[in-house]
Amino acid sequence: MSELLMIENYHELQLHPYCLAIPEMDDAEYQELKVDISASGLLEPITIFAGQILDGRHRFRACMELEIEPWFIKFDGPDSPMDFVISKNLKRRQLSKGQKELAWARLCTLQRGSNRFQSITIEGEKVDPPIGGSTQPKTVEQVAEESGVSEKGIERARKVIQSGSDELIKARIVTGK
Repeated sequence: MSELLMIENYHELQLHPYCLAIPEMDDAEYQELKVDISASGLLEPITIFAGQILDGRHRFRACMELEIEPWFIKFDGPDSPMDFVISKNLKRRQLSKGQKELAWARLCTLQRGSNRFQSITIEGEKVDPPIGGSTQPKTVEQVAEESGVSEKGIERARKVIQSGSDELIKARIVTGK
């Protein structure tokens, strides 16, 4: 069982880069979550890793807006932090094809001259490969096969991200194209 954490200055918590890689909920989905948290309280804790929110950013945001004190657990595996985020979000949330491609493109950065995923780059910051769990780099082909997302889709999403256009990124999330 994960360790329950007491965090005094929880209002100041930042999102972990792996958490940032996952597309945000649309407004209707978020409002539904917020109404449920208002009625039933926070049922699932916010997961913390390296002093940052690894999972639960929408629950955390709803708690802040509703002035409900959230509760936190420490990430303790058994998978790597990246594998945990992938399992909790890319494999369990109802994301569109475009949202999945965008998330994989954010989570995986190709090393120059290679077809292997080495680390992630989010908002211009390169993040080291995950600690623990599976840290072996995977080919684009392997990631596409395991994720159900096409290699071309990941490449298209990377181009959208590289364009730097928030409008294109939002359109990809909404339309899946």
